[in-house]
Amino acid sequence: MRRAHHQPASALSVLLVCGTAAFFASTSLSAPAARRFGTRILLMCGSVCAGLGGVVVAASPSFVAVAVGVAMLSGGAGLVDATVSSLVSMAGAARLIGIMHGIYAVGAAGAPLVLAAWASSSSWRVVYLAIALTYALLLTAWSRFAAAERPPERRRSSGAEPQLQLGRLAVALATFVAASGLEIAAGAWAAVYLSDGLGQGPGTASLGALAFWAALCVSRLLAGAGGIRQARMWMVVGSFVAVAGGIALWSLSTAPAAVVALAVLGAGVGPQLPMLTVLTPHRVGRLAAAHVIGWQLAAASVGSALVAGGIGVWVHRSGVDAIPAALAVTAVVTAALVVALDRQSARA
Repeated sequence: MRRAHHQPASALSVLLVCGTAAFFASTSLSAPAARRFGTRILLMCGSVCAGLGGVVVAASPSFVAVAVGVAMLSGGAGLVDATVSSLVSMAGAARLIGIMHGIYAVGAAGAPLVLAAWASSSSWRVVYLAIALTYALLLTAWSRFAAAERPPERRRSSGAEPQLQLGRLAVALATFVAASGLEIAAGAWAAVYLSDGLGQGPGTASLGALAFWAALCVSRLLAGAGGIRQARMWMVVGSFVAVAGGIALWSLSTAPAAVVALAVLGAGVGPQLPMLTVLTPHRVGRLAAAHVIGWQLAAASVGSALVAGGIGVWVHRSGVDAIPAALAVTAVVTAALVVALDRQSARA
């Protein structure tokens, strides 16, 4: 894509900013939009926007068009993500949300390899056309899924609904920033640390990244299988397991130990975001949950960019050997926030 549009490598940051900003805006506004128009319309609009974004990127005559297409793709994906997450969380379906997030981990680990192989045998534009086709299929699925949906109800808040407190909301958003940032940063920097920091070849570096994502996927599926009753346990215990993995990665400097430490880190990180999401209605009440879930996903998108980017700045100044320390510190901060949020919820 860079060569086609004659752009430097730094141009990727422009696309990241456009995508993150659009995802942030759409997830933040998803709850009031769903209340006004209903989930069916929102899911269909998100799929249309994302599908058109894929077409715009694929047909882009300039880099500006690519940026616009990426914003459309991310904004539409944000609407779909926030709406589906709200529906599943409001239903208390911890198993389903664990499966959803587990499948995300499969995609995060495998999609780059699949798309790289695909793009090497054809044009990168075909990849984005395939993404557009996927959203077209989703559009058909949403129209059938929501055909019998009831119109949005305008319910008055009952006295039994807990009040949304700004302090608790701030802790929840900070937790999503840290947890999402730790997940994305570890997945992004694992292979770099193994290759450049420990001098390993592409095979070992890929194995380390695969170990992280595979453990993350398995732990999410197991957490989902535990149901809503075990959600808090998985969330809190997972945060401490992630700390153990981060400290092990920092203190052990051999490649085999680093691969195992990355697997432990992934296993600890895995349950946090899905269990935090499914417990949202219990923390803030059902009336506020849809709004808060959207804000939490927006915070997660910000955390993904800020933490991974912040570690990049740290690495630029201190070298690749700083990656384990950065991940360990982020894991400790995340665990502290998870425990604080859990204690607030227990006192509610």
